[in-house]
Amino acid sequence: MTWAEFFITVFQWVYAETQNLPHLTNQLINQIRPHARRFWRQFLELAAATIIIPVFLICLDFYFKTGWPTALAGMLLAGTLTVLLFKPVYIGLSALIGVVWELSHLRVRTAPDIAVKFGESYLRIVAGILLWELIICVYLSFVPIWTAPTLVPKVALLAAVLALTGIVWGLRGVITKRLIVGIVGMLFIIFTISFFIPKTSQAVKEKGGKWDEKTAEWVKNPQKPSWWPDWLSGKPADSRPLAGTFEVSAIMVAPTKNPDGTWKMPVPANELSIDSTLEVQKGERVEIVASGQANGCKNKDDAAYGWTGPEGWNFFWDKKRKRPLPGFPFMMLCARIGDGAWFSVGSKKTFFAPQNGRLLFTVNDEIYDEAGRFRLDWRRDNEGKFEINVKIGG
Repeated sequence: MTWAEFFITVFQWVYAETQNLPHLTNQLINQIRPHARRFWRQFLELAAATIIIPVFLICLDFYFKTGWPTALAGMLLAGTLTVLLFKPVYIGLSALIGVVWELSHLRVRTAPDIAVKFGESYLRIVAGILLWELIICVYLSFVPIWTAPTLVPKVALLAAVLALTGIVWGLRGVITKRLIVGIVGMLFIIFTISFFIPKTSQAVKEKGGKWDEKTAEWVKNPQKPSWWPDWLSGKPADSRPLAGTFEVSAIMVAPTKNPDGTWKMPVPANELSIDSTLEVQKGERVEIVASGQANGCKNKDDAAYGWTGPEGWNFFWDKKRKRPLPGFPFMMLCARIGDGAWFSVGSKKTFFAPQNGRLLFTVNDEIYDEAGRFRLDWRRDNEGKFEINVKIGG
């Protein structure tokens, strides 16, 4: 019996019951009952798939860190909840699920409202789980958890400990549910804030520095310590290093010619800019294919730590800090021709040269801080390299 045949028979049975036709009712029940258990199992499988697929997409996002799997999970959840909570669908599904459950588990007919109530309970449980998954998707969409991914398992462990503590002590009447909810809520707020201000102590240290050393320097030279802002000395604001231009010296790396005529070379992540020595002419076709892994920081506790491919990953510390390509993924492979503007490459890019010049490469990592100061140490802290193949012409 197919689903369509099963549904039609169920509706015929309901009609026979409303018309008080016991002989036809019993006949239809005998047709449905042998298939009810199989359909009940399929109902459970459908509910499990509806719950598990969004969870899988969310977990997938923890690996790719693009945000698209979470967005897709949110759309699926929102669509499913909209259909389930649509009143005619909700009423019809509740009755159908109740009937299937009753016929697959009970040998004796119950009151019709009992079966319907069971179907409603089933849908409420499924919809409740989906609603919590949707809330998590919304949370992940607005809160940048990628800035401090190492905090996630720690907070999950803390939540489990709090839940267990609440169960144990709550049963003894030591602490109330309201107190548990208050503690969990406060920790949730702190956890959320920590993602928007990752590594708070480190950020304070970078902005404030060692105040005792600065004060000692000022005592020795009260006229103007090295940390004194230029604008307080009467110099114009534009006298500071110009942030965002990313005019840095490039080191030359001689490429190796492959048998197929393409050129192969590495792009170390800890160098400011790599001069490939490859000359291209305006209008010439250029194809770049990249592979390999790079890491934005050697310290595993740093928010910038994370191995990634040439496509980079969505990490944004401070918009005032300058990268070659602001707004593009962190550690993404970038290139430019001569003194032209930087452009994204990622894992593969084909384009026609807009001007004559040499091909230069770099990674999309910050090189100027919030005050426009040049930070070579940030680039030197990177690890890994990208291997690129360049095809010119053809």
